[in-house]
Amino acid sequence: MHLWYMRRHKPILPKIYETVVASLSFIYWTHISKGYLKHGKTFISPPSDKTLTTEKTGHLLLIGAGVSSLFGLPTSVEIVKSFQLYLKRAISDGKTRKKEIRKINSLIKLLKLSRWRLDSESLYSCFQGFSKPKYYAADNNVFTAVMLSKIAQRKFRLRQSKIAYNLITEYHEYLLSTFYTQAPTVRRNVIKLYGELFHKITGDAGWKRRNPKRIESNIHLFTTNYDNIIELFGDSINQDIVQFYNETINDRITLNFDNYEHSERGSIFLYKLHGSVDLVQLENGTYLKTEEANEIIESRPDSKVRSRVLVMGLSKNVVSDPHFELLSLLKKRFKEQKKCYVIGYSFRDKWISQVLNDAISSDPGEYEIIYIDRNAVNNVRRNLSEYPNLVKAIKPIKSDAAEYFGVKLH
Repeated sequence: MHLWYMRRHKPILPKIYETVVASLSFIYWTHISKGYLKHGKTFISPPSDKTLTTEKTGHLLLIGAGVSSLFGLPTSVEIVKSFQLYLKRAISDGKTRKKEIRKINSLIKLLKLSRWRLDSESLYSCFQGFSKPKYYAADNNVFTAVMLSKIAQRKFRLRQSKIAYNLITEYHEYLLSTFYTQAPTVRRNVIKLYGELFHKITGDAGWKRRNPKRIESNIHLFTTNYDNIIELFGDSINQDIVQFYNETINDRITLNFDNYEHSERGSIFLYKLHGSVDLVQLENGTYLKTEEANEIIESRPDSKVRSRVLVMGLSKNVVSDPHFELLSLLKKRFKEQKKCYVIGYSFRDKWISQVLNDAISSDPGEYEIIYIDRNAVNNVRRNLSEYPNLVKAIKPIKSDAAEYFGVKLH
């Protein structure tokens, strides 16, 4: 829906709505067509002038929900129905969630009307957008598309929705209950799959022996998953996971992307592009580890929680950390390695596709992407039509991770 609609249907909507749509149209063309983000930043430059030698950069992987689904966790598309069932179970337990369920149903209809793909990312973005519409209306994103659909239906009101705000809280609790796992069966399967996966990709048998002193290779693993599966693997083999933050003396978390620039042999560098159940965000902008959060919050009344789970959501559409820096690092690592294993990922995130495509455009023919997924061919055809350079670099393999790497899970 663009400005031409408003010019042909002026009597339908008040002037204030025309101004909103005009602003959104302007932002769309400057923000997307020109490739720029707020403050004039783009994803072209890496976050630091520091460089790593090929010896240190290790092996590059991009992991999606298709891998975690092997451990019984829902994919991004499956989360939508799973979350609805979660709310319905709350009703059976005596809790009032009928308004929230009706709100989700209406948002799903609007997402379909705006022709936006329905998954956990788009649905959560709508929760965020309708909880603070004036704040998010200035950015071109899924919430904007849904908002324009409401304008077309003459049902537009630029005001906060308490129900949408409640859904954010419920969604965070759902993510914690679903994706923060310590189950023994899951742990055993995680050790088997990732031990073999890392071994086959690096040629380093040390990953299967659970002895860090014998591991010589490094892994750079980017993932769109919220779960703590990789952290579980590192803990199981007594291997530290390098992330974008440090824990301070007072149990607070400080962002530190320089962690990725310093390594020892046998390091797992983990870059969580969509968020993590392992972090809690407070109102003052600081973070806590999930396992320590409850005790700290109870002992400090001034510690008000903003988000029980770190979910990027609509913040992916602006220049904000940690998402911006993580995407910059993805491009940097890809340009260093020239090769990436993409496993169980659908290529639904356009920011990730754009970053990879841009890297390849600077030196076409030099890049290789080994794409392992049961729907690999269909995903490339459906989701990457706008990225021809990326398509040329991809070698699709129709298989899941367990089958491809010869692992039997129980």
